[in-house]
Amino acid sequence: MSDTGALFDERHFVREDLLYASKNVMKYAGYFLTMGSDGGFFNWLWFMSAIQNRSDIAVEKYDNENIEQRTLNVDSMVDKIMDVLVRLAKAAIQPGDKEAMTTKVKTTFTNLSHCEAEGGFLDFYHESSDSNSSYTYRVAFAFPYESSVTDFYTVIATIRMTANIHEKSTWWGLDHSSTREFGANITCIKLKCTKNFVAGEKPPFVGWWFALFDERHYVREDLLHASRNVMEFAGYFLTMGPDGGIFNWSRFCWAVRWQDEITVEKVEDKKIEQHVLNVNSMADKIVDVLLNFSNAAIKPGDKDAIATRVRTTFTNLSHCEEQIAFYRISFGNNSSYTYRIAFSFPHESSADEFYTVIATIELKANTQELSVFWGLGGSIRTEEFSADITCAELKCTKNFVVGEKPDLDGRTIQ
Repeated sequence: MSDTGALFDERHFVREDLLYASKNVMKYAGYFLTMGSDGGFFNWLWFMSAIQNRSDIAVEKYDNENIEQRTLNVDSMVDKIMDVLVRLAKAAIQPGDKEAMTTKVKTTFTNLSHCEAEGGFLDFYHESSDSNSSYTYRVAFAFPYESSVTDFYTVIATIRMTANIHEKSTWWGLDHSSTREFGANITCIKLKCTKNFVAGEKPPFVGWWFALFDERHYVREDLLHASRNVMEFAGYFLTMGPDGGIFNWSRFCWAVRWQDEITVEKVEDKKIEQHVLNVNSMADKIVDVLLNFSNAAIKPGDKDAIATRVRTTFTNLSHCEEQIAFYRISFGNNSSYTYRIAFSFPHESSADEFYTVIATIELKANTQELSVFWGLGGSIRTEEFSADITCAELKCTKNFVVGEKPDLDGRTIQ
């Protein structure tokens, strides 16, 4: 059984010499769980940002998937969940280990009262629909790496199982053959870890005052300071209000004209017309616009990282909005989230220059309910989505320093 108070239900299928590192990875993941009166929130965005600063752990795969609500018994529902987990993980999972994992998950959902009292890896929620409620189960598995004796995989997942159950006590009475209208949302990450991994101290949270844009830096170390300065400069043109921030594109482009170390290569407005899509498909369309817009030397792996980042954001909006400020939400007949992202890439022919792409993405849906945005899963749930995207590509030099906020002297910006 898991240790009392464990934030994840841990399973270690690795050799003895890798066990210490495996436990440290799961301890490290626990740093990114925020506990509140309603249970725990795992902050996927913060977790993946922190991993980028480490050399002893790397993201191999991240995904989010829904299992549509249907009439099933508990065992059949767990089998479907495990099929998704194993497919997303794609780790060296032995058949016996898969059976052990499946048995553990089935045992958890048929002994919820006992498991909830024993560990900290289960949280009960009433859904926005009065007829539904859910349990979120946090689980972590470690497996051997198929071609290295010094590395291993860790799979971390949050499983939110929903059912047409109103009372918590009804959940506690479920057995293997209990039949309900079950559904599930599964968020899963596969990590490649080294045997030298030590959790260390909890990373400091980078709060909203540092996160006016969701920043991604794909440049050499000697260009990193200038890259960060460009994004700090862009932040000067964001006006914060009670509903979030509005980026003033006109003033930004005007101010760049007076900077010797930055030039605007191009600025474009793009629109994705309204379609009935799941959020993963919509995120892919947004990423296509971003990457096709830029002429920068974007490597395939960096493209994948940006796609994962955008998808992670739009499938974890409730977590992101509480923690960081690169969002703005507005309501009318439709509602929307505006997401600000900036990423930098090498210049294809100059070692002293780099590109920065800055974008605002307004994702719209035909709903007036905030909970609809917060409940977006990955691949099943569909909405009528559209998007307005504004992008600027900047050519920057390694000597750029942000300086003081530009004074516009009351000029009228056309």
